[in-house]
Amino acid sequence: MTTSPTPESNARDIAALTSVVDVLVSQFIRPNAQQANANRETIDEILELLKRQGEVIAGLDIKIDQIATLVQENARAISQLTSTQAEHDQWIQEMRTLQAESNSQMAQLTVKQDRNADAIEQI
Repeated sequence: MTTSPTPESNARDIAALTSVVDVLVSQFIRPNAQQANANRETIDEILELLKRQGEVIAGLDIKIDQIATLVQENARAISQLTSTQAEHDQWIQEMRTLQAESNSQMAQLTVKQDRNADAIEQI
């Protein structure tokens, strides 16, 4: 013989189920939902930070490219200046040689002039 449920037994069963559902919600579902929301917020913050870091890295890449270009331009300028300096040094050396030759010629002319003056005095 089976007994049919009575309103009292139904009320007890409903109260027991309500208690179980309350435990499930308060102990498992709500904390998990709150943690999921917190995780989503943290992930959003991390994604925003990663986006900003990506922008910073892209900016640094541009600056590195600019610096590399400047370094290449400076290397070309230094090379050109070195070449110009070598030409200048060669020119200075040529001028020194010409000056030395000129000084020698002047000394020789002075000697000739002195000899001519001596010869004129003897006449």
